[in-house]
Amino acid sequence: GMFKTLIKGPETNMFQGNLVIQKVRGKRDRFLVHETLVYQAEGELWSIPKGFPTDLTTFWLEGKHTECAVLHDFILHVTEGDSILADRVMRQAMVSVGVGYLSRKVIMAGLRLKRIWNKVFS
Repeated sequence: GMFKTLIKGPETNMFQGNLVIQKVRGKRDRFLVHETLVYQAEGELWSIPKGFPTDLTTFWLEGKHTECAVLHDFILHVTEGDSILADRVMRQAMVSVGVGYLSRKVIMAGLRLKRIWNKVFS
């Protein structure tokens, strides 16, 4: 099915539009972005197109950070794996939508663990 997360963060929110994603049938942890989502901050502009496939950073915690996870996936995709850039923009995006300090730390630690896991077991 399709679901929406309405972005209701503080005034600093840098996302334009709402995240609408659709589960890919028969694929675990695979989603398609159903409406273009734009992130603009401090000289950066990222436009995530309709139809972009995402795994939502593979750990599914629905919440304020979900848009940020899709943005992170997109930056990794278009930069062919620039995790330093993707992590930096994701941290900034999470602040902009009001994800708390401790939650940000846990999410970023989860991303690092996922990268280590993928290197070891790929």
